[in-house]
Amino acid sequence: MASSKSDTSVDDYYSSACENPSDFQNFDDRGVFKQFNERARNSHSRNFILDFSTDQAWCAFDQSHETFESLLKHDRPHSLDTRWINLWAPDQQTDVVLALARQFEFSPRLTGLMCSAPRYRHRRVAKVGAEHASSWSLRSKKSIKSLQTSRSAPAGTTVLVNDVEKDPAPARISPTSITPEVDLLHNLNHYDVVDSLWHWSSVDLGKRYVCLGYNSLYNIDTAQQISPDPRVQDMPNGTRVWSWLILCDDKTVISIFESTLADDPMDKTYAASSTRYNLLNVFAQLSNATDPGSRNPISLVPLRYDVGSNLSEVSPEPVDGPGLLFYYLFDDWHTTYSLVAKRGHQYSAELNRLRESMMKRANLSHVTRLHHIGRQLAVLKRLYESYDLIISRVLEKQRVSPVQNSLHSCPSTVKSSSSSVGESESSDQLGVFLTSAARVRFERLGDRIKLYALSEIQESMDLKESLVSMNFNLITIRESDAVERLTRITILLAKVTILFLPVSLMTAYFSTALVDGGDEFTVRSYWISFAVIMVLSFLGLLFFGKVSGTVESEMVYKPLNTVMWDLGRAVLGWRARRDERKDD
Repeated sequence: MASSKSDTSVDDYYSSACENPSDFQNFDDRGVFKQFNERARNSHSRNFILDFSTDQAWCAFDQSHETFESLLKHDRPHSLDTRWINLWAPDQQTDVVLALARQFEFSPRLTGLMCSAPRYRHRRVAKVGAEHASSWSLRSKKSIKSLQTSRSAPAGTTVLVNDVEKDPAPARISPTSITPEVDLLHNLNHYDVVDSLWHWSSVDLGKRYVCLGYNSLYNIDTAQQISPDPRVQDMPNGTRVWSWLILCDDKTVISIFESTLADDPMDKTYAASSTRYNLLNVFAQLSNATDPGSRNPISLVPLRYDVGSNLSEVSPEPVDGPGLLFYYLFDDWHTTYSLVAKRGHQYSAELNRLRESMMKRANLSHVTRLHHIGRQLAVLKRLYESYDLIISRVLEKQRVSPVQNSLHSCPSTVKSSSSSVGESESSDQLGVFLTSAARVRFERLGDRIKLYALSEIQESMDLKESLVSMNFNLITIRESDAVERLTRITILLAKVTILFLPVSLMTAYFSTALVDGGDEFTVRSYWISFAVIMVLSFLGLLFFGKVSGTVESEMVYKPLNTVMWDLGRAVLGWRARRDERKDD
């Protein structure tokens, strides 16, 4: 990394570079740290600058663009190795963005995207409908102007991956010739794209920077409600925030986050602290006012100290600071763990709840809910695949950089013979080289995403598919059981009808006055005939039912012969026990 440093003291540096040098305070002081930590949680804070090294750290909040321009023009002292610049809601401080763009030579397209304003942000619980549907037709004049300017600009010194950098400049279109497709492209806003495609990501490589653009998802809603809009139901629950993370060649790390809005001030404060959890964790650990030993080892960020036997020892490699800060701001593992990795996360709990509900009574509404869960998991899977793609692009660039940098360590004879080639490659080289400490951590993060996040999401998707099949199978079994019961009732009614049919014939016979016999029928002869015919009918039905196998169904009830056998065994057993008691 190229860095511009001076031998001036910290006090002289801020005095000469800032109109209000008192804004920069010692971040290692406990009182200052407590104050700045609260300001970092405040949703009204817009930016901060944090200069630090292994020995000291200085921080200031909500600085003007003049301060940024002045600080960027002055060389930092050697005692301040790394600088972290953070911006929230960049559309509300475009002057600061432009100052950074001029200093680090951002492309016109990237600068325009950073200055574009979000046109809407709908909550995932209630505010849906026509406003969301018409959001594509609304336009921010400022963002469109910046995009049109960047499109007309010549090709810059950046290379984009999965971005719109390669779009040609559009031809001038008259109002009467605009078609719906052309109008949609003309009115397209950056935040429309990232809000519709959550897996949208970009990797910008410039001569003085490497920029990562990606969406982050934060689960901040304490009471989730299911929206009636299917478009909202198909997206994961939570708040999406677009982020830019930039590593510059002078050991400056820039983080830019989309604005997160909420209606209620309390909700806004809670949303800000929730979406800034990883940033606040990194921010707090850059101060020596906190005790590293009191923190969870999993959340330790060794930027100013080594994690070893003595936590008070400072890091012996200050050159790793920018790369490690760049990595730890990207690695928001706490959010990933809470969303998809930990047992009992929202999708695992929801699938288990649906499974229990299916076992009680399966219905088609479960299939609808499983469909939306499957769509949410698909979006979440593509989101983490975009992270894996970003890591692959960053590491691919780092594998090329050492080969080019090896020219500096060649013998003088080789240098003289390849000086022209080296100068050409150096002038065309894009991106910023990461140290080995940062590269190893990026490789480890890629493995964690594949092994834990993507595998857990795939497991939930497989469970969702199995639950869909199980739901249909349970419905089929329930319907088959209902048909079986209906069939049994029909057969029973038919048997009863057949059973009383001979009796009906007999009754009709006895009700007929026949004079040929001479003797009249008596009541006794009637009931004797009734009993004989009823027994013969019952035995006939039992015989034909046994032959045809339709006496009873073993699916619901015991067969009649089994019932009779069990009854006989019970009677014999009772008699045997009675005889034993008599013998005693």
